[in-house]
Amino acid sequence: MLVKPENNENKWERPGERLVKILDEIGFPEGYGRMIKLQEVLILKNKAAFSSLSYSAVKSWFSDRAPTMSRIDDVFDALAEDYPFPNDQRLIKSWWKVGGFYPFKDELDENGIKDISTKLEIKLSVIISNLMGESFADVSTEDLKTIKNKALGILEKFADPVEKEPDDDTLAVIVRGILSK
Repeated sequence: MLVKPENNENKWERPGERLVKILDEIGFPEGYGRMIKLQEVLILKNKAAFSSLSYSAVKSWFSDRAPTMSRIDDVFDALAEDYPFPNDQRLIKSWWKVGGFYPFKDELDENGIKDISTKLEIKLSVIISNLMGESFADVSTEDLKTIKNKALGILEKFADPVEKEPDDDTLAVIVRGILSK
């Protein structure tokens, strides 16, 4: 059975919590006025994309809403001019939007081995993003979680030694995948 890593499992549940962690990791100024500072930096660095960016939109990013993926791309492009990102931006962008794998450091167990489900979550997030293409930019966080959970459910069935035969939905997904290649 697949087990989600317990470290950081619920700590980064909301997109706003993930945004704060991203800003902390890149060294964006902390403290009072952080939302206003972010809005100012974005407008200054990319007027074309952010000229109509409202404070309330930025404020919503710090709570329970992540912007569209195209907007996240614009945010990262603007911030990257002055703030270096420590890892692959694709993983960090996906993490802000969907959650899942903690992208900032490798979590090792007591034997020095990275949790296999962490690798799986990375692959799954990237595959979902790639397969959805441009429509990924407009999909809601809840819909992405549903897709991810369904995929993980299928994988759990494969990992369960008691399960001998997959259900019809799992077989249909497998056959569709084979036929699409």
